[in-house]
Amino acid sequence: GLLRAMAVLAFDIDRLQVSCYMGLGATVNFSIRLFSVLGLFVVLALTHILVVCVRFGCRFLAKRSFLYGSTGTLFITLLVPIMTTVVAPLQCHHHPNGLSTVSSYHSVVCWSDAFESPHRSMVVLSLIACLFPLGVIAGVAYAVYLLPQKLRQGDTQFLQCTTCLFFRFRMETHWYVLAFVLKNVLVTLIPVVPDGATQIILMAVTLMSSMLVVVAVQPWRVMEGNMLDVGSCLAILMVLICAAFFVDDVSTEAWAIFAVVLMTAFSCMLMIVVLLALKGRLQRKRKAFQFFLCHHKEGAGNFARLLKMSLMENGGPRCNVFLDSDNLSDLAVLYNIVRSDVEQLVVLCSSKIFSRSWCVGEITIATLSGVSRIGVLLD
Repeated sequence: GLLRAMAVLAFDIDRLQVSCYMGLGATVNFSIRLFSVLGLFVVLALTHILVVCVRFGCRFLAKRSFLYGSTGTLFITLLVPIMTTVVAPLQCHHHPNGLSTVSSYHSVVCWSDAFESPHRSMVVLSLIACLFPLGVIAGVAYAVYLLPQKLRQGDTQFLQCTTCLFFRFRMETHWYVLAFVLKNVLVTLIPVVPDGATQIILMAVTLMSSMLVVVAVQPWRVMEGNMLDVGSCLAILMVLICAAFFVDDVSTEAWAIFAVVLMTAFSCMLMIVVLLALKGRLQRKRKAFQFFLCHHKEGAGNFARLLKMSLMENGGPRCNVFLDSDNLSDLAVLYNIVRSDVEQLVVLCSSKIFSRSWCVGEITIATLSGVSRIGVLLD
């Protein structure tokens, strides 16, 4: 029932008992699993072509962002099942008689030709298939590298094509999408390691590192996302701790390493939490900018400069005024500055103030965030 359906979503066609009906060998069975992964993306591409032809008059170039977005969303959602399928021939289970068999194909002996095992051909297929997810991961890394440059250029087409990657995370931590993808890849590669104790230690290091990063930088756009990320890692870690008691032939040294990893990670997390709490309290007492000058450059650029000079001269040594031409280095964090680092938003109401989308956005963010607003009417 439900478990069989979930196994099919993980590209495990053996749950459908196809091999029993058709007499397929392990190599053919594994090839079908690989082609089912590729076929899923081919079906998605064909569906996109059909929809664009029917609804948008075959304007493929103008609508390519839909294809990139849906492909990226599907890949990130199914990354763990895809990688698990691809590396399946590399996961071997050791037996008391000294032989090892593939965990997903119990009749296939690992790294042996004595039993006419098809394992070597399956490994070759696996290595070739790895090129697909590795290529997509390389594309994600390249998109992370290009994002700040594209934001400065105002490349809306690029932003639309990569929305599936970055919309979950805050713009100043857009790089976390790459860390998130790499964490999932490592989780699927760790079972390839033959020793059970080493698997548990590596998995614990991976999960704890991910938790430390999330606690330190809080990359998700909503706090619930950060809590869910940390909570899921903690839940898996608790399962690992319980599973460690059932691993055979674990040396005292391995237990010591596992304990040191856990204690170090928990100590670092506690320290980070304390530092973040202190930082939050200090930020609540005083924000970075007392004034933020919201203005249209053509209608009030000179006045904004004069007003800043006057405020800095008469406001005392602690008076800090935000003017985009002086203080803005990354356009992606502009709204976060208005939301978190500004005490008062000073709106210079020139005739074209509402014709500039950034000004409207600043006023909107300040209103929604409860930031005090002051209007200066200009003739």
